[in-house]
Amino acid sequence: EKPGPARRHQRGPLRQADKIPDEINKTLPAAAEGGGYIFASGHSIPNTVSPNNLKDIIGTVKRLTSR
Repeated sequence: EKPGPARRHQRGPLRQADKIPDEINKTLPAAAEGGGYIFASGHSIPNTVSPNNLKDIIGTVKRLTSR
């Protein structure tokens, strides 16, 4: 059986989602060194970012910056 569009679309983002915490753990400390860094999405969030990935990004940043 051929997967539908939603099924095909999920495969890529699921693989990318696994990389989110690793990338944030690598880049956020360097960007925030010395203070003053404000984590933000900029002007908009690209439509290629799934709501689940955005949730993971925000959750990972919160965990890293909570004291």
